[in-house]
Amino acid sequence: MLSLPTILNKNQLGKDDIECVIQQIDIESANSIYQRCSDEFGFRAIEIDNQVFSTATELAIPLGYSSNKAISNILNRYNVETFGISCFHQIDESIRETFRLSSKDSQTKLISYKGFLFLSLTGRGLYCNKVREYLLAMEQKARTDTVIYDSIGIDTATLQDIGDDIDDPIINTTLQSIQNSHGIIKLRQRQLVTEKRVNALESNQSKVDEQLPITDEQEHQLNKKRDELIALKVQNGDNRQNAYRKFYNNIKNRFRIGVYKGMKKTTFPLAMDWINNCIESEKVKLNQLELC
Repeated sequence: MLSLPTILNKNQLGKDDIECVIQQIDIESANSIYQRCSDEFGFRAIEIDNQVFSTATELAIPLGYSSNKAISNILNRYNVETFGISCFHQIDESIRETFRLSSKDSQTKLISYKGFLFLSLTGRGLYCNKVREYLLAMEQKARTDTVIYDSIGIDTATLQDIGDDIDDPIINTTLQSIQNSHGIIKLRQRQLVTEKRVNALESNQSKVDEQLPITDEQEHQLNKKRDELIALKVQNGDNRQNAYRKFYNNIKNRFRIGVYKGMKKTTFPLAMDWINNCIESEKVKLNQLELC
């Protein structure tokens, strides 16, 4: 994903560019810019449920659009949702009063911060560049805040509030303690990331191992146990050929494989346990015959 400065410094932005901008800024910041532009550019706006809205009539001139229709075309082209006044029936009068709308107006749509950003970043009005400047300044401040917080564990607003009192011994010691704790937390977080990666690798390796076939050595061990079992069955009176046939049928039915073809490594210990149990059973039979 391209950074905000890279996108915003392009001469022309496409839909993907603008959507990338929207993804990278939080709703609170976007609405803050929307409200700030309303105050500075002189278009009317209203805040509803912590979101800022305006209308095509208000935005057309500041953002360089020839008509409300031109704005509608842009929003429709990029599938940007707008909102009818009826969506906010509980404050219908406040909306109409803010935008000087008649009580019969049912066509006007409210435009959220997403629509505002699409219109600003594709428009040619005098104020469109100003919107880009606000976005760039916001991104720069966010990066600065991140660097400061990552370094000392305190946001810039807190540091500004402390101001000259930062030299006070008690405040300074407290800040140092916060910084040390923040360092420990960051170190532990890095350790947790490493542990998660290792666990993921081990889990993936385990899944791979489950699909691996048995080795030649494991097949040799199975054959030795098979021969031991068949020899005991013969001693107990079974026909050798029938004993082999029953053995392979049981292997196939129990472990869903033909002979050992397709046997997975994870199945090997189960097969060995089964054959060993069969061997012990035949030994018991043989002992009983000898006693007779």
